[in-house]
Amino acid sequence: MRNKRTLARLCESGRDLADWYNQANQGLQAGLGNRAGLAADILAVTSPRVQLRRNVNITRHVLARWDSRDLTGLAPEGILPNVVESLHRYRATGKITGKKTGPFARALRGDSSALVLDVWMARALGIPQSTLFNKSVYPAIVDRMTRTAQRFQFTIAECQAAIWSGTLRDNGRNPQYFPVHLLYQD
Repeated sequence: MRNKRTLARLCESGRDLADWYNQANQGLQAGLGNRAGLAADILAVTSPRVQLRRNVNITRHVLARWDSRDLTGLAPEGILPNVVESLHRYRATGKITGKKTGPFARALRGDSSALVLDVWMARALGIPQSTLFNKSVYPAIVDRMTRTAQRFQFTIAECQAAIWSGTLRDNGRNPQYFPVHLLYQD
């Protein structure tokens, strides 16, 4: 696992986007009102292995069909089968069971203690994504993230967003705020 200095450097690099989840939550609330939580959950459930803009388009599609009794068209074509299954499970139970998607939904809903671990965070930490939630690795990640958050006086969600943004920049990408307005724009 990468040392504390590397995480601090990435956090500093992405510091301008530390409020990413807060901005997303405010945008969801402003644009969708009482459906903001539902939209956050659908965004999270449908997020695996898709880019952000595609995730927004998928969520728009699902939201438009959410109240329908006919579930055949709930998920658009091209979504991974396990994501479709998770979406149908969420619709039936209201529960999100994914180790990445659950915290992502909570962070989008405004939970500042949610720690979202994805492929970019695995890169930031210098470990394979498949080991993120190992019993011997996860506590060390939480400890390292907590210490980095304290150093920057960030919440866990802010620290993760900053490190995520810094990692994207290190990899030649241009992180931006969540384009939440696209969910409710005609």
